[in-house]
Amino acid sequence: MHVDDSPLKSTSPLPPHPPHPPPTHLTPANPALAPRLVTYIQTFHYTNNTPLSLLLLPLLTQHTRITHVNLAALHINDDALGTTLNDENPNASAWDQTWAEVRELQGAGVKVLMMMGGAAQGSYGKVHESYYQPLLSTLRYHNLDGLDLGIEEPVSRSCPLARLNRLSTDLGPDFVLTMAPVASALLPDGPGLSGFDYVALDQQAVSSTRPTRKLVDWYNAQFYNGRGDARTQVFYDAVVALGGNIGMRVGVLVSRTRGSGCRRLGRRFLRRRVCRR
Repeated sequence: MHVDDSPLKSTSPLPPHPPHPPPTHLTPANPALAPRLVTYIQTFHYTNNTPLSLLLLPLLTQHTRITHVNLAALHINDDALGTTLNDENPNASAWDQTWAEVRELQGAGVKVLMMMGGAAQGSYGKVHESYYQPLLSTLRYHNLDGLDLGIEEPVSRSCPLARLNRLSTDLGPDFVLTMAPVASALLPDGPGLSGFDYVALDQQAVSSTRPTRKLVDWYNAQFYNGRGDARTQVFYDAVVALGGNIGMRVGVLVSRTRGSGCRRLGRRFLRRRVCRR
């Protein structure tokens, strides 16, 4: 059976993407080492289905210093050509405003990635080429800067390793590759949701062509919902000390209404610990 691997066409085609803009004040002198401020966005419409502007959040106008935006969540479904961003095909007209605003963010120097997987399982058990090609086409078609792998289903270590190698080969060494484990999974033999050892993965996932010399540029660790504790710096320091040479960003909730484990991080903790690493 022949499988058409071209991206599904939108009913309202997007205009061609311009090349990425030249560096701005947001572009770090050393991308492999500079501190980053990453935000995840998963709500794109109001309850009445009116598009919600990303700029209302307000990532640019309030000088948030956001450096990376992860659009969540991309899912690979049973239908090989049925890749979806939340519940809609990423090329559907419902996303036209979102993609226009993504280009605005990129024009201001903000890197925009997609997060694949998360709590909805099923995206990582599908390794056949017929599933990979639509994913690759989507990332290229929308000129995205990277992909964040949120694996919350048990898979072998070979699964993300193969995916990371392939994405780096196909999209180049500057395409950002990150992962989003729960913080406890970054400890040796620590409990997690992915079914493999992240420390062992990080030791294997190396590349001489990438800026960090690693396939995973950094890990967006989830310090909430019982899998990490951000009330003090003790858990963070343990991950840094025991997790080896892992580049980590601390993931916390912004509101107690969004889930359990919301903690306010003091400025001293952020400046002395997080921003220096």
